[in-house]
Amino acid sequence: MKKISLLFAIALTTLATLARPIRGNSAASETSHTDSHSLPYDAEVAYIEQNGGGFIGYPNLDTGFPMADIRHLYLVCDWSNHDTTYREMVGGGLSGSYFIEVNASGYYGLGYNNWSSFIATGIDELDWYYTPGAKPQLFVNGVLGCIDTLVRVPNSTFQTSLSPVNAAHIRLYRITIYTDGGEIGQDLIPVRFTNDFGLSEGAMYDTISGNLITNSGSGQFIIGPDKE
Repeated sequence: MKKISLLFAIALTTLATLARPIRGNSAASETSHTDSHSLPYDAEVAYIEQNGGGFIGYPNLDTGFPMADIRHLYLVCDWSNHDTTYREMVGGGLSGSYFIEVNASGYYGLGYNNWSSFIATGIDELDWYYTPGAKPQLFVNGVLGCIDTLVRVPNSTFQTSLSPVNAAHIRLYRITIYTDGGEIGQDLIPVRFTNDFGLSEGAMYDTISGNLITNSGSGQFIIGPDKE
């Protein structure tokens, strides 16, 4: 009986040893996981600036996100450096070709000649809401600015402009896209990265997918200071 009990105790001790986690292997696995998921940019920046005036080309973001799936667009921007020509933040094409504007006097609006009483004077928070079959609404810093005059049918993908003609001269601090049920489809933050030519370039990083949304136009974005 004593011999059997001794063998049983040795077996239990062996099983416990095998079940115990090996700290060295665990730590190595965690480091490897971190290294394989390094961020595709060098640093977060305060903003990237789209100069629609064409002085440094025609930078443009195409997020690739379907306009038809967007129910709420949250935009943190500085549109105060507007002018008489370059002023539209757009979506896809046709009747959804633009949905947020600033006119020559600096007033925010939706659609064509449908202006709010709010002037772009600095960093603002804009909320654009869309329900299929209804007129889009624009809130400026949490207050209803205006309701579109038309029921829009957005199509294609969300872009910051479609052509240089009416492209907005705007600083982009954040773009968040919400779908049905308040789900976040994209959450874009401004960053700088090193391009294939070894030069720093501005872009937006999607914290949801981990994708870098780079310039799909010409020229380049003006890069704001690094975030502290």
